[in-house]
Amino acid sequence: MVRTENATGLLAVLLMGLFITNVDVAIVNVATPSIHEQLSASGSELQFVVSGYVLAYAMSLITGARLGAMYGYRRLFLIGLVVFTVASLGCGLAPNAIVLIAARVVQGIGAGLMVPQVLTGIQLNFSGTARTRAIGFYSVALSIGAVAGQVLGRGDFVLCRPSRRTAAHSRPHPALADMDMG
Repeated sequence: MVRTENATGLLAVLLMGLFITNVDVAIVNVATPSIHEQLSASGSELQFVVSGYVLAYAMSLITGARLGAMYGYRRLFLIGLVVFTVASLGCGLAPNAIVLIAARVVQGIGAGLMVPQVLTGIQLNFSGTARTRAIGFYSVALSIGAVAGQVLGRGDFVLCRPSRRTAAHSRPHPALADMDMG
């Protein structure tokens, strides 16, 4: 069991990993018009941007759980987080739809390695009412992640809107393309 002073931090880290993977599913579903516009992606390519992540994620979950049992849950969580983060950078820098699709598949693999370690971490480090509360927060992180992804994908948050001149020199993550600097 985790000592009381470390339990909150551990749960926060685990749930943040879960949250970002769930945001990522929702944000791209809503951002497909921006991806189409920014990367000139065809309808088929847009489908692969969305489904490539989800399929890689789903196919990696069982393997990720097994690898966590074999090599350590913490190690696999961190490896999954690094793979997910590097692939996210690749998504943001993707010059075309094909590169974005490849980065999304790698991102899904990273998520599939990371997410099984979240529930395992909760099961191994919490018991009794603390475990029940942690699983409740797990559900909250899933729910908020889905909503946050839809809001961020719509561009309701004011972050940046590249001008045509700026867009010619650097291509932001398609999910950020429609956001306004205000």
